Amino acid sequence: MFIHVLKYEVYQPSEKAVNFIIAKAMTDENSSTENAFAAAAVDLDEASYFRTLVENTSDAILTLNEESTIIFANPAVERLLGYQPDELVGHSTTVIIPERLRQRHETALNRYLETDERSLDWDGTELPALHKNGHEVPVSITFREHNDSGHRLFTGIIRDISAQKTREQQLRHQRDTLERIRQVTESLRLTNQILVRASTRDEIEQMICDRLATSEAYAFAWIGDYISEHKQIEPHTWAGVEDDYLSEVEVTADESDTGYGPAGQAVRTRLVQIVQNIRTDSTFEPWRDEALQRGYRAVAAVPLQYGETIYGVLVIYSSRAFAFDEYEQTLLGELGERIGHAIHAVDNQQLLHTDTVVELTFQLTENDAVLIEASDYFECQLTLETITPVSNQGFVCYTTVEGAAPEDVCERLRETPQIDQARPVRMTGETGAIEYTITGGSPSVTLIEYGATIQSLTIEQGEATIIGEVAPDTNTRQIIEGMQTAHPEITFIAKQTRDRPAHSADEVDWHVLADILTTRQREVLEVAYHAGYFASPRETTGEELAEILDIASPTFYQHIRKSTQKLLDVILVDEQ
Repeated sequence: MFIHVLKYEVYQPSEKAVNFIIAKAMTDENSSTENAFAAAAVDLDEASYFRTLVENTSDAILTLNEESTIIFANPAVERLLGYQPDELVGHSTTVIIPERLRQRHETALNRYLETDERSLDWDGTELPALHKNGHEVPVSITFREHNDSGHRLFTGIIRDISAQKTREQQLRHQRDTLERIRQVTESLRLTNQILVRASTRDEIEQMICDRLATSEAYAFAWIGDYISEHKQIEPHTWAGVEDDYLSEVEVTADESDTGYGPAGQAVRTRLVQIVQNIRTDSTFEPWRDEALQRGYRAVAAVPLQYGETIYGVLVIYSSRAFAFDEYEQTLLGELGERIGHAIHAVDNQQLLHTDTVVELTFQLTENDAVLIEASDYFECQLTLETITPVSNQGFVCYTTVEGAAPEDVCERLRETPQIDQARPVRMTGETGAIEYTITGGSPSVTLIEYGATIQSLTIEQGEATIIGEVAPDTNTRQIIEGMQTAHPEITFIAKQTRDRPAHSADEVDWHVLADILTTRQREVLEVAYHAGYFASPRETTGEELAEILDIASPTFYQHIRKSTQKLLDVILVDEQ
């Protein structure tokens, strides 16, 4: 007889242990346990050990006599077969054998008793057992013959191989999941370095596609621009198994059949979209044949966005169906946001270098816009000096005030849910400057989220004029439509292309400054300047600005020192 005590280790008890089990089974209910031990000639401590072992094992244990009558059953039989032990003891073994196999069992037992010839593998054979409620349970049975007072007995260990196979499947699934996580993590590991290192949008997108397509996790990747005027997605960057796949497919974001695939849905919903089984998913019908021919079995579409701007969509294919679990979808969504942020950053950097910009002018009289309402209430003029993003997805703003006490304006702004904090930084009667952090509901924030930079924002007695700058190749229609959707009362006034004035030879080369300062260094420097950090006496401390920017104080001072050093290097070198 075998008893499993630790994992897959097998323990073969002594003859005394077998005798103990039988003695315990045959002892009258009124007999003492000690008498059972004595009848088995087993040491008390050893018997106690084996009794605990048998009663607590998860495997069912049955002992039969030569007539195939059950004389012992341990508690585990109830979990496996639905019978309490006393419901089986004294009954024929056929009670747990399906009817079609009972004659075979009796024939095999009689042949063995007569000839010692085995018809089954006693070290583990798979057979169906009959549950008390009538259904069959696949089990594995291990037999041992032993002797008690001249009687031939047979003890079997019965194990539920449905549960065993389930455990094995779970283990395989866990191993597969861990391997997939390793592959995905490895494929995405270097993307942050790529996004930091790339200097143009084309470079970002090509390097991302190359990285994903050459990883173990994915077979093919492409990025397409979203053309909002035509609701079209135009692939322009790719890497992987079959480049010519894209020449065979059409992808849109409209209401046609080609607009309900994962890429079109990703653009419309701004969420990662998954087709787990290309072979059966009806939404992938227009591209199914071409994809299956190339071995693609699952696909993920990831929107590339920054704020309200949709730059395009990243589409990734796997050669394995059901490849994209919830964890991976979350990682891909975060990757899409990082790519969108990187595209926004390089576009802004290029905007600093370009000699030509496109200006978009809007006017708004919507009273529920917080600054417009404040300007109308105090009959004053508010002029934005600078607006800078902070890490908690808000924006810190510095605005001059004319015609009202800055503290009164701040008090009014603090009453609105869109403003996290507001305080005056300079005050002289009814003029000065204020600082506030805004989290939404502002036309300037909406314009920034669509990829523009704020050239000017002036609000006077309830009317706002806002001018944004974008690069010449920007999709301005998308920005205009987005502004009008977010602020129904806004009016688009003008779009014009403007050449920036050339700087004279004795002026600082601002293109050079844009190159030597990181985006964050420039933002911190601007905030410090407008907050009066460089004023004498100092109007704002470094600790206060660090809190506003949601960064540590040492980080703030590090940005200030490094950016100041870089500016001085340029200025002093130019003077020499």
